[in-house]
Amino acid sequence: MLIGGINWIRTNGQSFAGFCLTNLAMMPSTNSKYTTIIYNCQLILEKMRGANFMENKFLISLPYIYPVCPISIDHARMFVVADINARMQRKKGKEVCFPIAAHFSGVTAEKACELLNKKISKDEEGYTEKEKMYNIFLKVYQTPDSIIRAFKTPEDILNYYSYQTIWNLKEINVSCDYENFYTTNTEEFETFVKVMFEFYEKHKILILNSKNELALNYDDEEWKEKTLENFKKIDFIQSFHKPNFIGAFDNIRSDWGLLREYGMGIKYNEKYIIDPMFDSELFTLFDLYMKFRKDNESKNVYDIFEKVFEKLNKDEIEENNDLPSKIVNWMGTDLFVCEEHLKTWVVKKTYAETLLLKPRYHTKKYFITGMGSINHQRMSSSRGTAVLLKDMIENYGNHNARLIILMTGGHPSKLYNYDVNLPKTVIDMTKNFKEYINFLNSIYMKNRNASINNEYEKDKEEIEKNIETGYYQQAIVHMMKIMPKKNKQITPSQAKEILNIYKEYLDILLPNFLTINL
Repeated sequence: MLIGGINWIRTNGQSFAGFCLTNLAMMPSTNSKYTTIIYNCQLILEKMRGANFMENKFLISLPYIYPVCPISIDHARMFVVADINARMQRKKGKEVCFPIAAHFSGVTAEKACELLNKKISKDEEGYTEKEKMYNIFLKVYQTPDSIIRAFKTPEDILNYYSYQTIWNLKEINVSCDYENFYTTNTEEFETFVKVMFEFYEKHKILILNSKNELALNYDDEEWKEKTLENFKKIDFIQSFHKPNFIGAFDNIRSDWGLLREYGMGIKYNEKYIIDPMFDSELFTLFDLYMKFRKDNESKNVYDIFEKVFEKLNKDEIEENNDLPSKIVNWMGTDLFVCEEHLKTWVVKKTYAETLLLKPRYHTKKYFITGMGSINHQRMSSSRGTAVLLKDMIENYGNHNARLIILMTGGHPSKLYNYDVNLPKTVIDMTKNFKEYINFLNSIYMKNRNASINNEYEKDKEEIEKNIETGYYQQAIVHMMKIMPKKNKQITPSQAKEILNIYKEYLDILLPNFLTINL
């Protein structure tokens, strides 16, 4: 009877797991046997199908922020793209995990701090390197003098800009899991990385290269072949990026040493630290650890991640509810958002997934965002050519700042040159939106009980299609197209339908912009 029921549901177009989740609420809460039956049925079917039974989950991932300066609109774009996708998935009833974390590593913050706190001889122009660095923080980053003088350690710099970035992202309504925010300079993260490297060693892929440096054996033909095969199976929102990323495989070499003697990062031993390019390939596992760690009674992080990596190397679906099982059941990034220049790191990430994870736990889809320029010069905060998000918010407001990001460069996956006249255009757009919304609301209020005749159903479908494929600019333009002219006769039914469309999709594109209660 059980198998017959499974077959019936499958042939009627609904997954059994979905059926169970839908109907679980109808089961008597006092009788746990129903829950057990449903759970076991899920496991049976999903094992047959080779899929992850946690089908109601959606995991979005982004690279760590490296907070040595305020976040630019270039980097903020990744978060806005991820946020829109997160909101679309929540609209579909999915439970979304949307982490945010900061990389406390490398040499940039350390060098900046050193220059700010040491007296160095003047150059030929009469400025010390200390003065030059101070002016970058003061004039380019617009950081108050009192704050700059308080930068005594690299951590001071990274902490300050971490929380400034979080504040700015919150201001433009990016819905990250801020409560689980973490930095990589913790013992827990260090333990996670060490366990990952132990599994590299178990797979005999950790070697001494031709330079006698500790390295990953990217020259292993079997590993390379499997990784390339896996990468070709991954979807890209915009497929034209994929050949460039595949081409990056030719740049991966075993002569890249894993360790360095200077800078910030995860300690490998007393003398060396792990190069930041190699400590974060599977950081999504740590994201999930942070999501569920509050449920963790054990403080033995080493044992937790040892179990996690062991489980990720097996084909069996996890039936337990302990912390390692929760992490494993969630694993498999549904959407990874990153900038185009991270091709090499993405390929290295795929190498790690291929070696240490079964295919069900690999990244499923990428959204690649294009890099920006201003006056045809690559955006760079250190060169003073970046457009800072905080300045955009201060000058134009949070909604306009977010809309400027959405309206910049057409599709977010393309390279773009920032248009300095765009803010004025956007300000006019939001003003028109508000005027039209108030006009529509005045018509709607004449008969709030008016029925909707679905006259704008095709427009709604077009807007949603554009959002799903990343054409946010086109979605916004289409919403403006269906705005009726103020002198046009419009019924309360039509006004209600348009307002409902605005409410549904502006809440995704421009959250909290439309405040009318329908």
